[in-house]
Amino acid sequence: MEEQKVLCLKDYPNNYEFNGIDLIKFFCAYLVCMIHVPLFQGFNPSFEVLGFALKNGIARIAVPFFFSASGFLLFRKIELYKLDKGRIKKHCLKLLFLLGLWITLLIVGFTDQLWYLSGLVIVTLLFSFLFSKRLSFKLILIISGLLYFVGMLGDSYSGIMESFLNKVGFENAKSMLSVIYNQQTRAVYLGIFSALIFFSIGVLMVYKPIRINMIFAAFGFLLSIALLLFEAFLIRRFWDSYDHNMYISLIPTTFFLIYIATHLDLPNNNIYRKLRSIGVLVFFLHIFIYAIIKNAIGTLNSVFDMDFSKYTFILVVIFVTALAVFIEYLSNKQRFHFLKYLYG
Repeated sequence: MEEQKVLCLKDYPNNYEFNGIDLIKFFCAYLVCMIHVPLFQGFNPSFEVLGFALKNGIARIAVPFFFSASGFLLFRKIELYKLDKGRIKKHCLKLLFLLGLWITLLIVGFTDQLWYLSGLVIVTLLFSFLFSKRLSFKLILIISGLLYFVGMLGDSYSGIMESFLNKVGFENAKSMLSVIYNQQTRAVYLGIFSALIFFSIGVLMVYKPIRINMIFAAFGFLLSIALLLFEAFLIRRFWDSYDHNMYISLIPTTFFLIYIATHLDLPNNNIYRKLRSIGVLVFFLHIFIYAIIKNAIGTLNSVFDMDFSKYTFILVVIFVTALAVFIEYLSNKQRFHFLKYLYG
């Protein structure tokens, strides 16, 4: 399809493959690995700064992109302000099934990454509710922006909130914030406060005829990454943060990245579907593989009296990729077709 004849991405046929999304989501799955698996354990302490930049800076673009891509892919098949409740319900039930399946498979733990599925259900329902009220995109973006600003005070900017609460007489500010934002409340908290802005950007990309030169978009993305790193180190220098999920600069970073992903002109090839499946499996399995590798390295350290921990990340990447590729390969065999439920 000639792009100049298309008013917006909604005008592309339903069977059009946005291969750029699959490609970038694949790489983002490994960015999530960086968040949960130590990068430079056992290396010289001077690598700690680089580790922080990767883990709490660059790697944090992954989940916002996932939310944005999910909003784009879901709503590109829904007519503007004609909410298809059946499709929304089916989508949410599919996510809940996937969540239940992986909770069952990873019942012994290793489920930190699964908050994303719960958060995606929450933000899908929240956006759908706002969408059903026929609110303008501008108003939805304003609402999501305000929620994001409030949410940052319990996440990356929690140090500022804690300092303020201490000054006004709440001596147990840290304990108060930990009740609001913790591992148990993460899905709800981030689903409401963080995900809506990114999900909305994805939907915005569907309906609005946004035109940006790809060179400018790439420059905007790189500049946003630089701002993201600056913001992360600024927070690190002046405040203690509860987590590193919500930065101001993640908003333009995600905008430019989803724009690039949806406008990459990549020829159709089955490899992109394979990358999509493998990336999903890497996302779900990496913490489980990390636990196995960590225990194995502990044994090797004792047996050989050497420190093998510096190889942790690369070993996790190798083994989780190999397992994901193997599962994807088996799932295409009639006998093991049921394995598609793991990523479908």
